[in-house]
Order: sequence, then C-alpha cells, then structure tokens
Amino acid sequence: KNTDEAISSGMMVGISGAVEKAVEKLLKIYPEAKIVITGEGSKNFLKEFRFKYFWREFLTLEGVNFVLEK
Repeated sequence: KNTDEAISSGMMVGISGAVEKAVEKLLKIYPEAKIVITGEGSKNFLKEFRFKYFWREFLTLEGVNFVLEK
C-alpha cells in the first residue's frame, strides 16, 4: 500500500470502530433501539458494522420531499 491508501484504511478502521463503540453503549442503555445509518458516504462503512441497522442513503432528502408534498 502507498501512504494515501494506508491513511484511508486507518481512517475507515478508526471511524467505524468509534461508531461501533457508540452503538454498543447506546444499545446497553436502550436495548430495543433501532439504528439507522444515513448519508451517501455511510455506504463506505456498512460492511464494517457488526450491529443490525437500517440504511437509508437519502433519508434527509426523503423527509424534505415528504414535507414539500404536504
């Protein structure tokens, strides 16, 4: 790997690990919580997560459209 790939890989591991730990703590407090992952960039992390989640790439835009259609 070159330096850019190594940095990118380290960031992926670090960010996904931080999210994993935050979700773990959240689920200890709220065991019935549903985890929703959103945003276009989030798809790069999905394969890293070991917890159950729902993924909606464009959830914010879907919400805006819902409001505008009313």
